[in-house]
Amino acid sequence: RRLREEDLRLDEDRRRHEERKRDDVKRREVERRFDDALRDEEDKWRKEELRRDEDKRREAERRLDSALRDDDKRREERLKDERWRRENDRRRDDERRREEESKWEERRKEEERMRDARIEDERRKEELRRDDKRRQEEEQRRHEEELGQRRQQEDSWREEERRREESIRREEEQRKRESERR
Repeated sequence: RRLREEDLRLDEDRRRHEERKRDDVKRREVERRFDDALRDEEDKWRKEELRRDEDKRREAERRLDSALRDDDKRREERLKDERWRRENDRRRDDERRREEESKWEERRKEEERMRDARIEDERRKEELRRDDKRRQEEEQRRHEEELGQRRQQEDSWREEERRREESIRREEEQRKRESERR
């Protein structure tokens, strides 16, 4: 009976031991599953976090690219504006320079015209003086010629008068002589 009890107790111990082993196996299995589930969940969270981080990184890259593109556009616009402004300034300066040159050219031409007009005026005055002098000399010469002709005429009239008187005197003398002869 004692042996039997001992056997029963050993059987019971064995059974408990087996049960404990089974329970341990089950517990380990549950723990393993729990660990796996936990690991899966952690993996999922990590992946989700990585995905969110990747999304954030991509969004940051996209924003950076966009900002860089915007910067490039703004820089290009600034450069274009600067080029346009420089071109406009250059055109305005050229226009101003041309206007200034044109004014100076106009002033030079006006001075030239005035100088030419003065020279022409002096030439005309000189020509008029020469013409006046020539006219005066011509009038003087004509006057002297007329005086000379008048004197000649007067001389020839006087000569004619003298001849006539001489002729009349001779005739009278002739008559006198003839009458004395008679």
